[in-house]
Amino acid sequence: MPPTLPIDAHREEITEGVAAHGLVVIEAPTGSGKSTRIPVWLEDAVDGQVLVVQPRRVAARSLARYLADGRGERVGASVGYRVRFDDKSSADTRLIFATPGVALRMLRADVSRWPAAVVLDEFHERGLEIDLCAAVLLEARRKGLTTAPLILTSATLDGKNLAERIGAMRVTGEGRTYPVQIDYGEAPSGPALMNWRNA
Repeated sequence: MPPTLPIDAHREEITEGVAAHGLVVIEAPTGSGKSTRIPVWLEDAVDGQVLVVQPRRVAARSLARYLADGRGERVGASVGYRVRFDDKSSADTRLIFATPGVALRMLRADVSRWPAAVVLDEFHERGLEIDLCAAVLLEARRKGLTTAPLILTSATLDGKNLAERIGAMRVTGEGRTYPVQIDYGEAPSGPALMNWRNA
């Protein structure tokens, strides 16, 4: 993994927020490290499995492979994934990436068998299944059936509004910036438009 990512500056704020509130909304740009850092921090903070709900199968598989490679182990050891028709997890898997439909099936189990913490990643990619995951988890917390931490992350979500609606702590992070130089070429000497019928 890269030595530092922008989200690293907020590790203490996030871990303390998880311990104190249990419900956290995190806004940070794409590439800030939300999907790779936050699940690992949760894994260190809780006693049990961490479930990361990823809207897309490719992302779930890729993130699991990336973190497993960083640990020098095969996918399905301490880090794994579950997507439709493809399960790379085991009894030893503590950090599991799953798509929303698979996550809903996991949440059908008795609450005592639920993950010790859940991350709903890329929460702006709203859909029926991800919304149901959020509703089930929030209702279980409201009723006192679970105290498992729940984190919702997004690069583009209106985090302030969401945090207020669900009573969560809000954390905002920064992304990486790079210098940009703009150069203009000479103006074209001929017509700028092609005859599209003859193209």
